Amino acid sequence: MLLWVFVFAPLVLCAPEDFTLLFAISGSGAKPPRTFETISPTTGKPVQIGQEFKETFDAQGLSSIDDRRGIYYFIGRNLTAHDIHLIGVSTDTGNVLSQTPLPFLRESFIGVGEYVNTNSETGHCYCTGRSDDGSETHELWDVDPFTHKKKLIANVGDKSKIEVLGGLAVYDPSFGVEWVQLARNDTGRLFVRFYGYDVKTGFLVNIIDDEYNMATMAYDQNTQRIFGIGGTREQGKIVLRLVRFDSETGQFHVIGDIPGYHGFMGSEFTINHRARKAYGFMTKFQGANSRHVYRRGEKMPAAQMSFDLVTISLDTGKVLHTVEYCSEIFACPWSFQYQ
Repeated sequence: MLLWVFVFAPLVLCAPEDFTLLFAISGSGAKPPRTFETISPTTGKPVQIGQEFKETFDAQGLSSIDDRRGIYYFIGRNLTAHDIHLIGVSTDTGNVLSQTPLPFLRESFIGVGEYVNTNSETGHCYCTGRSDDGSETHELWDVDPFTHKKKLIANVGDKSKIEVLGGLAVYDPSFGVEWVQLARNDTGRLFVRFYGYDVKTGFLVNIIDDEYNMATMAYDQNTQRIFGIGGTREQGKIVLRLVRFDSETGQFHVIGDIPGYHGFMGSEFTINHRARKAYGFMTKFQGANSRHVYRRGEKMPAAQMSFDLVTISLDTGKVLHTVEYCSEIFACPWSFQYQ
């Protein structure tokens, strides 16, 4: 199992930034109840939307938002039957609008090589997970959340038993490409790569090595580029960096270091393209490696470290604002999006 824990000028109206647009699901890790909420990036104060979820599901960093329709999607596991579903929640009411069964292998953890991204143009979601047919192959599916129709786009990666917990995927609507981060085992050597697939044809357009140890990525509507947080170990410490990615060229570009933080909660990263800001949960803890590799059956380390909700400039990587949020990783929201 591969575990990402990165232990790790025009007038802009900023009032809507507080509440209403920064969404999360709390209790999605080890601590119920599970509620849908909006968070103030200034104070860190959450406000619950609607009632506690009646459905018994768990989710981890597997979320996407349809900003045209106001629907927050995530991949969840029913805690009773252990079936895996794509779940859509109204950003207005917090009510569950749709639940679509996914043909993925039932894992010990939800979020092991499973991803979801939304195409706001069509209203469909692109879901990735390991096939339940015993082949060990990851599959990319086009899912209609309301008709529940599913179309296989492509088989992804190799048939490795190395699983990815807290990895990432991102959809680039400018090129119609879904990028999926997976591990590959080449004769005993472990590689982490991005596989890019044309969502209409299933054609593999590119395979790119993960040279910056990317923990999370998101698409920016303004620049039509992908941004994310990566980390490298330098002089015994992890250095976090804001990185831009170009789907057309397959090139990464470092925008700037993120000072003061040495860890990042994998997959928890979202962009406010109007204000040119990005948000994520970061820690100043320096004791973990930039990349942890675990295989099935191995015990994962405890993550007793506090996290801040950090606002950074999308243009420079500069830290604009921080607020203490959670005392340890399981108390943080494990599903997080900006609309």
